[in-house]
Amino acid sequence: MDVQDKEGITPFLQAAVDGQEESIQVLLRLGANLHQTTSTRSHEGSSALTLASLNGHDKAVATLLQMRADVHYADKNGDTALALCGGRLADEYDGQIVEARKFAEVAALLLAANAQVDHQNKKGWTPLVEAADSGRLEVVTVLLQAKADVNHRTKKRLTPLALAAKHEHGDVCRALLAAGAEQSTQQPACLPRHRTRRVADYDSSVGPAALGSMITILQHKHTLTLTVRDASVCCDLCNHPLGKPRRSFCCKRCECDVCLTCAELFC
Repeated sequence: MDVQDKEGITPFLQAAVDGQEESIQVLLRLGANLHQTTSTRSHEGSSALTLASLNGHDKAVATLLQMRADVHYADKNGDTALALCGGRLADEYDGQIVEARKFAEVAALLLAANAQVDHQNKKGWTPLVEAADSGRLEVVTVLLQAKADVNHRTKKRLTPLALAAKHEHGDVCRALLAAGAEQSTQQPACLPRHRTRRVADYDSSVGPAALGSMITILQHKHTLTLTVRDASVCCDLCNHPLGKPRRSFCCKRCECDVCLTCAELFC
């Protein structure tokens, strides 16, 4: 019943991946373990609920919750089902409008089951950060209605608004600002302010833009070169002093300095 294939997926977990709620019910009646998780490296620690949520299967999620699946369970990265339902990019799906509705319904079902709206994963990302980064406006809307922290900062001090602006998710940016998101004086991308664009009237169909004079996004492809700087120099992304070993990545085109940690954002 719980035999895994080479990807570490059992018939029960595969039913969750495919959103087959009837198969889920049958397999549970036959003795499948509701709380089983995957074990291979590529899928380690995923439960049926997290897999169904990740793929936007609202009916399968409802079935699993009725069977008392653990809504607070987190995978190896610390992500819960609520975080995963907003973590897939909108353009990864065909029939985007239909899928958008399903992801919103998944989020609403999980919140109704008392999912933690501001749970943080190992990177300090909350479900709202995940959804804003992926451009999932429908999930962002549900999370904001549930009073998610709109100004939460990750371990790299990034906010939902900063990530939404970086990826040019204009509709998400507007929703976050309407909910009280603060326009930080720290830049979410390593560009000097004179190289940014204002976005008072953002149109998501028109080129790169930014939110206000304090919110920036990438305007060109950065070529980062490892260099040595004075310890007093601050990272243009997180605003922290470089300190020892006094190394940073420098973009020769815009002369920005990015610390070793924040450089991961541009890889």
